[in-house]
Amino acid sequence: MSQFALRPVEVSDLDAIFEQMRDQESVRMAAFTAEDPNDRSAFDTHMAKIVSSSENTFLAIIRDSRLVGTIASYPSDGATEVTYWIDRTCWGQGIATRGARPTPGADLGSADPSPRSERQRRVAKGP
Repeated sequence: MSQFALRPVEVSDLDAIFEQMRDQESVRMAAFTAEDPNDRSAFDTHMAKIVSSSENTFLAIIRDSRLVGTIASYPSDGATEVTYWIDRTCWGQGIATRGARPTPGADLGSADPSPRSERQRRVAKGP
């Protein structure tokens, strides 16, 4: 059985996240994407903004020691919004369905798991 963990996104993750977020099929399916998914400078600027805000939570989803996506929460119009991105090579494997929950007893370190519970509340509430 796969082992899942959430941890803060690290600088060393950004190359993999950039590649995940510029995958053409993923971009086509996503609700919100970059104007130009291939613009690394715009990506780096956006990531710096996300990481530097104390209002945001931006976590790496790790499965069996591999970064397979991200999950984040951020304030928007007085509510907390949650977003996630799963590497297309991992679609259909239950990662998003599980809400990126790590297995019981997994070490989350200092990662704040609040996006997981917020996502569950938002999904339960519906559109």
